[in-house]
Amino acid sequence: VSWLAGVAKEIRRLQFTPGSTGVPTLVMTSDKHHFARRLSEKSYQADLVLKPEQMWKHAQDASPSANVVVCDNALHDIFLSPEPVRSRALASAQEWLADVFRYHWGTA
Repeated sequence: VSWLAGVAKEIRRLQFTPGSTGVPTLVMTSDKHHFARRLSEKSYQADLVLKPEQMWKHAQDASPSANVVVCDNALHDIFLSPEPVRSRALASAQEWLADVFRYHWGTA
């Protein structure tokens, strides 16, 4: 799968060659990773794909001004998480966007 190889390549590049997105960057993650051979209740309250600890560690490598928001009990695709996780994640993203606009353009 070529997109997966591309993702793995970029992750390795970020880990060994810090760069910058050049724009305000928001990194949103779940608060935990869960791996199991079978789905369970924990599977619906964690990132099954990526390890949030690694994303927290390397967020500043993607952008020195990256903001990290940790969403309790979120899925890998945070905005597909069940309520109330999804609403809290959307509120966090809206707050971050308002801060970016306020900082760069003086309005929200």
